[in-house]
Amino acid sequence: MINVSGSFILAVLLVCVIEVWPPTRYVRPFGAVGFLGAYTTFSTWMVDTDRLMAAGRYAFAALNIFGSLFSGLAATALGIFVARAVLVRRSPGWSRA
Repeated sequence: MINVSGSFILAVLLVCVIEVWPPTRYVRPFGAVGFLGAYTTFSTWMVDTDRLMAAGRYAFAALNIFGSLFSGLAATALGIFVARAVLVRRSPGWSRA
């Protein structure tokens, strides 16, 4: 759940950073890489998968890999959609550049 929620938050943050806020050198590296990189622990995703495989639980390892991957992609798409929908609602004249 941490990685999926981090994907959602990252998508919302990057829509704001790239499409709304004035250009800055620090928000993207601090927010995206620093904070969300620490929040999401994708390295543990592979450690968990390795442990499942070492225990011979190959189906669960595959489910862990593909379930996390597709959930993260879905959360990213949802985050982009929600952020843009909120922006359009708040600023009727706003459109993606």
